[in-house]
Amino acid sequence: MTSSTNSNYFNAIKTHPTSSSEVFHDDMRCHENRCRKSTSEEWCRNQNKIKRFRGEAYIGFQTVNSSEGISKKLLQSQTRKARTMGKTCTSKKCERSLVFKCRQVDEGVRVKLFENFWKSMDLGHRINYVCSLVDYIDTKTKTTCNPNYSRRLKTLCYHLNLEKNTRIRVCKKMFLSTLSIGEFQVRQWVKRNFREILTPNTTKM
Repeated sequence: MTSSTNSNYFNAIKTHPTSSSEVFHDDMRCHENRCRKSTSEEWCRNQNKIKRFRGEAYIGFQTVNSSEGISKKLLQSQTRKARTMGKTCTSKKCERSLVFKCRQVDEGVRVKLFENFWKSMDLGHRINYVCSLVDYIDTKTKTTCNPNYSRRLKTLCYHLNLEKNTRIRVCKKMFLSTLSIGEFQVRQWVKRNFREILTPNTTKM
């Protein structure tokens, strides 16, 4: 084979590669182009988390016994109802009271407060909103013989905001039913906020 023939042969190889490595890399690039990007917003668990945060109906978790009956496993199969606003206060005591103004809050204002709380606020705003409407004060009356050993040292005073941003005192049932939240959750938020006020962050700069 002459030198001219050899040069033509090597030029043909460079122009038209036939090695297995070249073909393999081309296939890998084509495969990467076909891959889809993951969208976490479309995952079933995250969608239910968003629905739960907005107060909508969602599918929650429940503990189910395994087939062997020895261990338990957690499954996302329990249907949870959407949050709904409770009934207004109809107590005769609140009606005669000079402290509680439950009758001044009409149904239209309650609906606006409920929708604004669950549709427009994130978790941080909800905590601040509840803490701004609930006063954590000392109890006025001691029912034990020794007030130093009383288990109930603090009490909660509940309020609601009207359209003109006027805060009025309401009973606990009226407050919880309007915002559709539990008493335990309110107490935890208020107590945590009270402790943060008493012990502020004193980290050195």
